Amino acid sequence: MFHLTRRKHILCGFFEIINDFVIGYPIFVSVIWIVGCIYEAIYRRKEILPLYDKEPLVSILVPAHNEHDTLWDAVKSISNINYKNFEVILIDDKSDDDTLHIMYEIQKKYANQFTVKVIPIEVNQGKANAMNQGFANSSGKYIMGIDSDSIIAKDSVSIMVKTLESNDKLGAVAGKPVVRNRTTILGRLQLLEYIGVIDIIKKAQSFLYGRVNTVSGVIVGFRREALKDVNGWDPTIITEDIDITWRLYRKNWKIKYQPSIICWILVPENVRNLIKQRRRWARGGMEVLVKNNDFLIHSDITRKALLYETIISNFWLF
Repeated sequence: MFHLTRRKHILCGFFEIINDFVIGYPIFVSVIWIVGCIYEAIYRRKEILPLYDKEPLVSILVPAHNEHDTLWDAVKSISNINYKNFEVILIDDKSDDDTLHIMYEIQKKYANQFTVKVIPIEVNQGKANAMNQGFANSSGKYIMGIDSDSIIAKDSVSIMVKTLESNDKLGAVAGKPVVRNRTTILGRLQLLEYIGVIDIIKKAQSFLYGRVNTVSGVIVGFRREALKDVNGWDPTIITEDIDITWRLYRKNWKIKYQPSIICWILVPENVRNLIKQRRRWARGGMEVLVKNNDFLIHSDITRKALLYETIISNFWLF
């Protein structure tokens, strides 16, 4: 009887600890994120980005697969940027619709304004392979990657260049995606998530650790030497943006979050597609944890903190 009572007390104590963790953890990290975000905003007010005498060439990679409805708008937004020295590389990842034909039409339309290269891929192999093909055909000192359904702000490229010019050790700079399809409740909830959660977390990570857990694949700028150093994107990984972030860290490149680099994106508007997207993110995060498990012990405190934060967050979710 005594042993049964003791086991009951131990079990109750264990569940109380779990209960406290489930309730307390999000409150604890929310406070850290908010405080970090506030201090990051104060620091950013004092930030002065350098001016450049001559605009370095920027290659803008736009991978696409069945993007008949969105590609024109994406390239139109690029044509309106306040930066002059750039080239656009359109990569068709074996689309089933007329995406490749649209690319050639775009090439003709903008031929007198800027260089447009069209790269057709014979076999669909995913975004990472498409980005590698585009990078191989690029000439820019800096590489910007955007999704083919994104609309970039006019000053996004110039701010990206200024940020990368500010520090030779910066291998990449992550931009800020903002949801533009807000006609459904799910779209509006994701708008709140991107602005009220993801943006705050990245600002806090940037201030507290000097790093972010991942660049955003929808808008990101790279230094050419950094991409060469890590041999581009890994086609075997399901989330190429998370993977390349940590491979850059492994080569001791720095990555910065720059919320002034803005693009407007489309998000899933039905539950099925949202679940599919989040499963992909979760699997990609676990792949990166497995690949970089040595960082949990043999690394600096900032990389350890980011990985352990991911592990604890996944445990809380479970």
